[in-house]
Amino acid sequence: MVTKIMGKVLLSLYYILLIHLPSSNIPGGKIFSLLRGYIVSKAIKSAGSNISINKGVVLSQDLELGSNVKINENVRIRKGVIIGSNVEIAPGVTILTSNHKIDRLDIPINAQGVTEVRTVNIEDNTWIGTNAIILPGVTIGKGSVVGAGGVVTKTFSANSIIAGSPAKLIKERGC
Repeated sequence: MVTKIMGKVLLSLYYILLIHLPSSNIPGGKIFSLLRGYIVSKAIKSAGSNISINKGVVLSQDLELGSNVKINENVRIRKGVIIGSNVEIAPGVTILTSNHKIDRLDIPINAQGVTEVRTVNIEDNTWIGTNAIILPGVTIGKGSVVGAGGVVTKTFSANSIIAGSPAKLIKERGC
């Protein structure tokens, strides 16, 4: 088990060097994605095996990953996210766990702070399409697919195919 301090050191190494290494879609680039995945798996809260992380991924140390997870280019993952096994996250996805407070009119929005972290849970065998946005407190059920550009504002059950802004159930897999 890696200590929290060692995790911060490894995450620093990731941001200083590894985040910039070539993408997996160039010849020989897969080794860089696996190297990033290995280092990140040692730096975060918990991780299974066979993690692949592509170039430009920004993530938090407070992240849980299952096994056989592939995170593609330029994905943003905030703290408090749980991602199951056999999950594929396409390029440009953003997963948020808090928002800006906006209630008060007498204080500028940028001075109001942020809301409490609300965990996002992406269950096993899920595919998140390119440029999707997952908002705080959402659970995406096992075996689900989020269409490209979908904005997920609420929880969906297992085997859902969802798309749109806000995301809506298109159909269920296997039906």
